Amino acid sequence: MCGHGMVATRKNKNGEIKYTLYYQCGQFANKGSAVCRANSVRADYAEEEILARIEKIVSQPQITEDVVRELGQRQDMDKEPLQQEIKHLDKEIADVKRKMGKYMALYENDMLEVEMLKERLEELKEQEQRLQVRKAESRASCMLVMPLRYHLRY
Repeated sequence: MCGHGMVATRKNKNGEIKYTLYYQCGQFANKGSAVCRANSVRADYAEEEILARIEKIVSQPQITEDVVRELGQRQDMDKEPLQQEIKHLDKEIADVKRKMGKYMALYENDMLEVEMLKERLEELKEQEQRLQVRKAESRASCMLVMPLRYHLRY
C-alpha cells in the first residue's frame, strides 16, 4: 500500500450483471498507473476487517472510558460560554428591574409624571422581554449540549 486514500470502484466479471466492489488507490484512480498501482482490495473483506478492529478497540473498557471522558470535557467547554451568557443576561435583567423600581420610586415621590413613567416602564418591559428571549435561547442551546457521559454508559 502506498499510504494514499482509497476510493471505491466496481468490477463486473465476464460481462455479468453482478458487480464486486473494491477499494483502490485514489492516486491510481485519478492519475493512472504512472503515479501508483491500483492496490485493489475487495470492499467486503476490507470493511469486515475494519469493523473487527473497531470492535476490538471499543470493547476495551479503558479506551471507551477515555473517549467518553474526552467527549464530556469537550462538551463542558462548549457549554461554558453559554453559561456565562446566561449569567450576563441575568445581570442585565436584574439591572432592568432595578431601573423599573427606581422609576416607580421617583413617581411615588412626585418627581416623575405619569406619562413619563408609562413611557419608561414600557421601554424597560420591552427590553426585559428581549433579554428573557435571549436567555431562553441560550438555555435551550445549553441543554442541547448534554454531557455524553450520561448517554454512553456501557
